[in-house]
Parts: sequence; C-alpha cells; structure tokens
Amino acid sequence: MSNAAPTREIERDGCFPGAESALNNLKISTKIAVLVLFLGLICIAVASYGALRIMSVDAAYSNLTDVRAKAQSSLQRVNRSVSQMSYSAAMGIIASDPKSVAEETANYQAAKAKTYGYIDKAARGLPDYASELAVLRRDLDKVTAALDNVVQLSGQGREAEAREAMKLARPMVSDYSKANSALVDRGVTDMARASDDLTAGAGRTARNLLILAGLGVSAGVGAALWMSRAAITRPLTALANDMRRLADGDLDVRVTGQGRRDEVGLMAGAVQVFKDNGLRARALAADAERLKAEADLANGQAEEQRRANAAEQAMVVKALAGSLSRLAEGDLTAQIDADFQGQYAQIKADFNAAVESLRTAMNAISESTSGIRGGSDEIAVASSDLSRRTEQQAANLEETAAALDQITATVRASADGARQASEAASQARRDAANSGKVMQDAVSAMVEIEESSTQITNIIGVIDEIAFQTNLLALNAGVEAARAGDAGKGFAVVAQEVRALAQRSAEAAKEIKALIAGSSAHVSRGVQLVGDTETALSDIVAKVAEIDGLVSRIAQSSQEQATGLNQVNIAVNQMDQVTQQNAAMVEEATAAVSNLRVETGKLTNLVTRFKIQRQGSASRPGAGLTVAQRQDRVAAFARGA
Repeated sequence: MSNAAPTREIERDGCFPGAESALNNLKISTKIAVLVLFLGLICIAVASYGALRIMSVDAAYSNLTDVRAKAQSSLQRVNRSVSQMSYSAAMGIIASDPKSVAEETANYQAAKAKTYGYIDKAARGLPDYASELAVLRRDLDKVTAALDNVVQLSGQGREAEAREAMKLARPMVSDYSKANSALVDRGVTDMARASDDLTAGAGRTARNLLILAGLGVSAGVGAALWMSRAAITRPLTALANDMRRLADGDLDVRVTGQGRRDEVGLMAGAVQVFKDNGLRARALAADAERLKAEADLANGQAEEQRRANAAEQAMVVKALAGSLSRLAEGDLTAQIDADFQGQYAQIKADFNAAVESLRTAMNAISESTSGIRGGSDEIAVASSDLSRRTEQQAANLEETAAALDQITATVRASADGARQASEAASQARRDAANSGKVMQDAVSAMVEIEESSTQITNIIGVIDEIAFQTNLLALNAGVEAARAGDAGKGFAVVAQEVRALAQRSAEAAKEIKALIAGSSAHVSRGVQLVGDTETALSDIVAKVAEIDGLVSRIAQSSQEQATGLNQVNIAVNQMDQVTQQNAAMVEEATAAVSNLRVETGKLTNLVTRFKIQRQGSASRPGAGLTVAQRQDRVAAFARGA
C-alpha cells in the first residue's frame, strides 16, 4: 500500500523554540529542579533588594537623627556659650568686691570649656562642614583671647583698661555670633533637604519593590505553566494520539518527539519500533501473497501447502492483532508468546522488544511524574516559607512604623518645648528691656539728685556768706555800742547774741556743706555704677535678643524635623503596604503551584492508563474496538485491503 498523505503535525513550535529545544534534552526531574531553582532565585533577589533598601533607609535616618541633629544642636549651643562668656566678662568689670570677681571668672571659664566642647562635638558630627568649622574655631580663638584679656584685667583691678578691652571684644563677639548663626541656618536647610531626599528614596524603594515582586511572581508563574505544558503535557498528548492511530491500523502516522533525549523521546522511539514492525508485517504479508500467487501459477503447489501457509499466516495475524489490541487498551505487558517460524520470528522479536522499550519508557515517565509531584510539593513548601518570611517582614515594618510614631511624638514634644523656650526667651528679652528702661530712669534720677546737691551746696555757700556778713555786722554793731557807752549796752548785748547766732549758722553751714560734698561724691559714684549697669543691661538685652532668635530657629528646625519624620513614617507605611501586597502575590504563586499540581495529576492519569507490570491486568474503559474487530482489521490489512 502506498504512503498516505502527510498526517497532521501535533507538536507545534513554542514561543521560544531555542529554549524548548534545550528542555527537550533534559529529564523531567531536571526540568522541575530548574523551575524550583528559578523561583528560588526570584524570591532571594526580591527579598535581598527589599532588605538592602530597608537597611539603607535605616542607616540614613539614624545618621540624620543620632549624628547630624545632635551636632547641629551643639553648634547652636556655641552661640549661647559665647554670649555667656561675654556676659561673665562684663559682670567681672562691674563687680564690687574680689569675691564677685572670682565668681564671674569661674563662670567665664566654665562657659569657655563648654564652648570648645560644643564646637568639637559639632566638628565630629558634621564632617562635611570641616572647612567652615575650622574657620569658626580660629575666630573663636580670637574671641576667647580678647575676652581672656578682659577677665585678666578685671582680676587685676584695672577697671578702666578692662572697659576699653571689652569695647574691642564686643564687635568680635557680635561678628562671631553672626557667622555661627549663618552656619546653623545652613545646617537646618541641609537637614531639611536630607529629610526630603530620604522620604523620596523610601517612596522609590517601595515602588521598585512592588514592581520587582510583580515581575518576579509573573515570571515564575509563566515559566512554570510554560514548562509544564510545552515540555511535558503537550508532547505526551501528541505521542498518545500517535499511539492511538497506530493501534487503529494507521501506519502512515508520523511519530513525534523522536529527537528528544528525555523520557518522551524514549517513548517515541518505542512507538516508532511499533510502526516499523507494522510496516514490515504489511510488507511481509504482501510478499507472502505474491509468493503464494507465483507459486500457484508456476508450480501449482498442493492445496495442503497453501492451507498450511494460510494457517500459519492466520496465526501470526491473530497473535499480532491480539497484542496490538492489548496495547491499544494500555496494557504494556502484552507480548507475543506464540511460536513464529521463519520470517515471522523476526516480527515477534521486534514486537516484544518494542513493547519492552515502551514499558521501560513508561516506567521512567511514572518515576518522573512522582518527581514532578515532589517538585510541586517543594515549590509549595518554598512558597509557604516565602509567605512566612514576607509576613515576618511585614511585622518588622509594622514595629518600625510604631517606633517611628513614638520618635515623631518625641520630636513634636521637643518642638513644643522649643516653642515654649522661645516664648520664655521673648519674655526675658522684654523684661530685660524694661529693666534697661528702669535703669535709665534711675540714671536720670541720680543725675537730678547730683544737680540738686550742687544747688544745695551753692545755697549753703550763700548761707555761709550771709552768716559771715552777719557776724561782721554784729561785730561792728558791738564796737559802735561800746563807743556809745551806757546808752549802747543793750544794743551791744543784742549784737553779741546776733554774732553768736551767726557763728553757729556758719558752723552748721560748714557741716552741711561737708555732708553734701560727701553725698555728691557717693552720688557721682552711684551714677557711674548705674551707667555701667545700664551698659551691661544693654549687652544683656542684645544677647537675650540673639538667644530669642536662636531658640526661634531651634523651634522651627524641630518643627521641620517633626514634619520630615512624619514623611518618613508615611514612606515606611507605604513599604508596609508593599510587603502586604508581596504576601498577596506569594499567595498567587501558591495558587499557581496548585495549578501545576493539577497538571501533574493529569499527567499521572495519562500514565496510569498504561499497565506496565506483568502481574494482574489493566484495561482502559471505553476503548475503541473489540479484540475480534481489531483481528479482522489486521487480517484485512495483511490481505492488502
């Protein structure tokens, strides 16, 4: 019989022919191992990226809050300590006794030590400001040298020289405070920018983690489905169709999968042996008919020889049809046990060898099916473990979010405290200004007292002059009364009394003048001291104003830090949501593994249709034709029908 038209091609080229060609040369267990390894690498890559980004955000946040914020605070305290140094130096000038001078000197030295400690802390925590802090350190040395000179002169009692030195030191203190404040403002701006960058980085991390997780899960699920269908299910279905067509007697079928090196390739080779044996049997049957016809025509052989050949051929056809029928029903233990002679013996040997090869291949497929099921279980376990780790990561992020909430509340409380300190500093500045006004009024009153003392001294001088003139007049009156004799005696007595009163008035005026002179000296000293106090209060008002500005900036910086922490908290919450979404994707991956297990079950059902043990029996319900019908078809085929 001539070859029929080309049969329908079952096996189609996949989306990745190169990858399918490589998979065709791998055992099924190796394919499952590759799939598990691929999914494991995806899980490790996503988890590693998330862990690294979380560690990076945590390190940046720790540096911002634990290092830079403290260093910034130390830099702000430098101005306060410098103001305290200036105040102590000024108070040492106006101190009235050595004990007070010593106390102010001790306060100055303590403030000086704090100042250098604060600037050293700022230098350690702000390495990017090294050059600026070096300049501030040199300026601080100059300011300290000037104030040291003031303190030394005050301790030596050289008040006038100390005042002149203080006048020279004040501009240096003011310039230093301005430079330090400018660097503090720059640090606040840089911290706000760093907080914004940290928030933006956390948002990018959350978005990238979500994208990577989605791509990884999609790639893993797609690879699993593609591998199970392209490399296992589809080739076995095509091979089963080829076997069914061979069992139905269609020897023109093209056996697919012969070039593969896996279990499917072994099965395809066994099926090809069946096909070759069928073709050989058909050719032998044709040759037998031809030889019989030639023998009958040429030699006229006896009827008995023809019957013997027909009987032998019928036996071969019956045995072959019975074995093929059992194969069609899935019984791979079917073999030809009949004793074939001559040319039919090779058909028996080839048939039995093909059945043995097919049975071996089905055994391997059965074992591989068990491997697939085991691989599915391992993938399920890996998915469960990934889900557990994802839930643990979500719990850790939740704890981190809670800790950030507490830190945010603490920073807000610090901001409120800074605001209250700013209000207190403002009130202190107003009180100091009021005190300055009171001192100005006191100075004015002391000046008026000094002027009144001067006027009183002038009046006492006039009174002293009047007393002198009165005494002189009384003396002249006594002389004239003495000249008048008895008539002037009474007048002389009166003149004597007037003279005595004038002398007492003169003495009283001298005493009052001396007292007023002493009071004027004390009033002058008081005016000078009040003036110095007014100067010191003016300095205090200026420094309190500076402190008020610094505390206001601290309050603003604390508020900005609270806002930045709130943004970081929002970013961490977003990362928590991303982790929850990852957990949902892991559940989807678990569902995909369940689908893979279903596909494995289908493959197992295909394998269980075949009986591969010699004991017992196996049959496929609903098989196509009966044994008798298959024997008739084979006999008709052998006759060339």
